[in-house]
Amino acid sequence: MKEKQVAHVLNLWKNNQPLLPEKKEIFLDAIDQIGSLFAIGSYYYYIFNFQTLDIDFTHKGTQDVLGIPASNVSLNTLFELMHPEDLAKMHSKEELAARFFYENIVPHDIVNYKVMYLLRLRHKKGGYRTILQQTRALHLSNDGMIQNCITVHTDVTYLKMPITHQISFVSDTLPCYYGLECDNKLHKMEYNLHSILTNKEKEIIKLISIGETAKDIAEALSISIHTVNTHRKNILKKTKCANTAELMAKCLMAGII
Repeated sequence: MKEKQVAHVLNLWKNNQPLLPEKKEIFLDAIDQIGSLFAIGSYYYYIFNFQTLDIDFTHKGTQDVLGIPASNVSLNTLFELMHPEDLAKMHSKEELAARFFYENIVPHDIVNYKVMYLLRLRHKKGGYRTILQQTRALHLSNDGMIQNCITVHTDVTYLKMPITHQISFVSDTLPCYYGLECDNKLHKMEYNLHSILTNKEKEIIKLISIGETAKDIAEALSISIHTVNTHRKNILKKTKCANTAELMAKCLMAGII
């Protein structure tokens, strides 16, 4: 079953391989992208080549996140470590990403978006780590296809978020699409979390994300515990979240934490 699911994903990528590749040094581009892609936490990144359907470079952070050295990480390794449920859903996510890039936006906008979704990878010592996967195209081929991309895997297990199979397309300058189900049409978000939350509320969200209590937050921000609790209620209402776990997931996907 796993082999068929992997082949399904690879066939999708093959159908979107560049026909007119461009020769270009990519690693300086990759370094420039890192700061905007990874969230707080242990992370690693790799450079994926759509022309060869292989990984060109892997960052040493795999040792911290997965317990294995970068030299031992390949595309097949990542497929092997992936939770079966997430692997089964991967084709649907990647298919939606392909439709988004090649049917819904113009080619020069592709590099302005990052694709985000959650998955689980098995650590060498056992147990699964919850990973935020963020991918951005580094450059396009001469026929407008993604030739190389950078994918960052950040360990967000500590946030204790529920695993969803939603996917988000996030840009700093263009309309964003958050929390899409893989079988849904693309709908632009009616609001942007960055614009509806105040700076103080964002501070509180970041402190909640690292496990600070209401008392800790009150002391850190020099406000009362009552004010902290009021802010939390307002934040949940503004973001349309039922609880803190849902809030963390939504804010993570929006790049607030």
